Amino acid sequence: TRGTDGTLDLTGATAVKLSATASTISHNIYNGPNISITSGSTYSKSWFVKAGTYSKVLVNTGDGTNYSAAVFDISGTADGTATQIGQNADTAGVGKSKYLGSGWFRVSLTFTAGATGTRYTVVAFAGALTGNVFNGYGDNVWAASGTETIYIGQPQFELGPFATSYTPTATASVTRD
Repeated sequence: TRGTDGTLDLTGATAVKLSATASTISHNIYNGPNISITSGSTYSKSWFVKAGTYSKVLVNTGDGTNYSAAVFDISGTADGTATQIGQNADTAGVGKSKYLGSGWFRVSLTFTAGATGTRYTVVAFAGALTGNVFNGYGDNVWAASGTETIYIGQPQFELGPFATSYTPTATASVTRD
């Protein structure tokens, strides 16, 4: 379930509060399928995330067959790397997290696409920090208690080997100079 409770992200925008349901499903929020990718090209996606009552976060991109996924621990205040990377057809997956203050992290996933097509982009709860089994979208299915919450904001998807600084957009793509 997604909603808001007035929590702001670090840009001052209202963050989305993602709440898990008490069931065995993939607990996520999709942003797509509107991202076109080209086989052999390297992409980076990132989100601002903050733990609510839960601190295991999954970011992924997939089309039902090809995917990349990274799991992060967003408890504490340390920068880090993904605790688990999952891929099918994609290669060179790298997950990084950067602590930004006030409980917020910027998590990023960089991968080289194994196939041309259109992808969903996702931020989700991870069932565990390691040992997750991913489906063709890069999601994992697990049993939540229904009390888990995280906050998310400012997704960014870009061509390149690392996530660049956040670039606000309203309704159209923005190109850096």
